[in-house]
Order: sequence, then structure tokens, then C-alpha cells
Amino acid sequence: MKEEARKILKMVEEKKITAEEAEKLMDMLEPDNAGIPSFYAGADGNFERFLKVKVVEDGNNKIDVNVPLSLVEIGLKLGTLIGAEFEPKLQALKSIDFNELVNSINNGAQGKLVEIEDDDTYVSVTVE
Repeated sequence: MKEEARKILKMVEEKKITAEEAEKLMDMLEPDNAGIPSFYAGADGNFERFLKVKVVEDGNNKIDVNVPLSLVEIGLKLGTLIGAEFEPKLQALKSIDFNELVNSINNGAQGKLVEIEDDDTYVSVTVE
């Protein structure tokens, strides 16, 4: 846990993430949180929006997950900044402008982002 905290603090020092983003990540490292952050109403009173991912394969739900958008944004930053250290294939993420997608969502974009369907598999990614 200390190594992860050190990496988070280093990213704050290098101004790659904000202190607020670092706080959320640090909270997730604490054992009593079990890796599950609490996302309720924000300072403006609005509730957190979610990225919803659903995968159905051969008629069975394989993945059905709701991820808070603020966590997605942090994850994208971490993935593009340090992901390649753990998996060289993630180096390709650096060429994608995730800020444009995040800004679009933050400015009100919602609904289906991706919908893929073939004979056996259905995948949808929505913002709600």
C-alpha cells in the first residue's frame, strides 16, 4: 500500500492529478473501504453520473458494472500515465485524447457511447 500511496503523491507533485483525485485514490487504498469509494451528491448537490458497461454472451450476463465518472476520469489519467509501466501494450493509450471524451461527458453528453452486437455477444457502454 505504501508504494501505491507514494506513486499517487508523486503524480500530485508532478501535477498529473489534482489533490482531490489523489484523495479519492488514497481512500480506495484503505482496507476498511474494501476498495469501494463512496459517491453521493457532489458539492453542487448533483448526484454522481455513471459509466455503465454491460456484456451479454450466449444469453448470459457476463459483465454488468456501474462506474462513477469521476473514478473513470482518474482511472484514465492513471492508465495513460503509468499503465505502460505494467503493460507495454498500454503505451498506445497515450495517443488517444481521453480529455475530449471526458470533457464532452462533463458538459452533459449522455446515453450510449458504444453498442456492439454480433451473433453471440452484446456490449453496451452508456453514460447516465
